[in-house]
Amino acid sequence: MSERRNYGSCRTVALPSRGKERLNHVNGDQVEKYIDKYKLTIPIDRQVSNVPMVYNCGVTAQEMKDHGSFIRSALPAYEKVVDCMGSWNEANFSSWKMATESVNDEFEHYKNMGFMLPNVGLEDNKNLSSAQKELLLWHWKLGISMQGVQELMRVVQVEEPNGAVTTMDRVIVPKIKAASNCPIPLCQSCQLSRARLRKPNITKSKAITEVEGAISKEKYQVGDFVSTDQYVIRTPGRLEKGYGRETDSNCYHGGTIFRDAASKYIHVENQVSLSAGETVMSKLKFEE
Repeated sequence: MSERRNYGSCRTVALPSRGKERLNHVNGDQVEKYIDKYKLTIPIDRQVSNVPMVYNCGVTAQEMKDHGSFIRSALPAYEKVVDCMGSWNEANFSSWKMATESVNDEFEHYKNMGFMLPNVGLEDNKNLSSAQKELLLWHWKLGISMQGVQELMRVVQVEEPNGAVTTMDRVIVPKIKAASNCPIPLCQSCQLSRARLRKPNITKSKAITEVEGAISKEKYQVGDFVSTDQYVIRTPGRLEKGYGRETDSNCYHGGTIFRDAASKYIHVENQVSLSAGETVMSKLKFEE
């Protein structure tokens, strides 16, 4: 005969001793865990979650007093998970008489590094919205991509093989709802990790000696062949005359370069505009 007990949604069955250690079993609708001679069955509610959960359970004050000191609770770690900054308060569990002092603070290195030094996650940063700052904090805490964090912040509908549609609740409940769909900010660590060595697009050209100087070939007299080109400047240049009080439209915006093939003489003439009239005037000044 086996003894059966129900604790909330969890069922415990006492099995006869077989002298052999039993292995735990994970099925699609329940998890069977063997502890000594007891078989603990925890159901999996597919409509709520994909992990086994025990509901409507509790202990008496006497049981907590007698056995609380032997239990290492995961609640402090859970509180650190749900807190955006990864902190937990030992005072919340002081009356439980559990060894919470053995819980390591995984965010202790932030304090040693001076976490309150200026960084993009502080409230003083006006370049990011509050939703983007919360998204960054979760990204730093979990170490996954911000796209993945936003997916965990949304309600997801999953279609089963039998055609049934199940609505899965959010894994992360953001304090600011806009964090689930806000523009993703840049992360310095992610940008550094994606950095790759690039090869510059450089094209090397080699002069052909056979055709070198073909343009000025047989141009022996000054003025036989003159090359011209024009240039444009984006910043208006000041005129040589006046006191610099002219408007931008009356300043230099480019000019013309003249080069004589025979003498190799180069002449540069600045121009307010690159119109045909001013270019002709620059040509006359070069010929002088």
